[in-house]
Amino acid sequence: MRAVAAAVGAGPRGALLGVFPAGGEQQESSADQTRQRSGFHVSRSLLVPLLLICAALVFLGSLFIIRAIIRIHRHDKMILALKKMHSRIAEFID
Repeated sequence: MRAVAAAVGAGPRGALLGVFPAGGEQQESSADQTRQRSGFHVSRSLLVPLLLICAALVFLGSLFIIRAIIRIHRHDKMILALKKMHSRIAEFID
């Protein structure tokens, strides 16, 4: 029987027929491999870059918000200075 499997295993189709164990055993091992791949180790390797990207986005968002608040205060001061310098315009600027 082994000689037949070896002879059948020589061709391209024979590799599928004679080399692999029975269907149930092959399916179990592929299920085990899937469980091993989906463990914490793989999740951690994907989680670290995701957390770094999230941290960078939070930092950039905070930076832009702070810059916007500073610019709003600067523009408010310029508007007040314009109101003091030109009293005619002050009544139109609110």
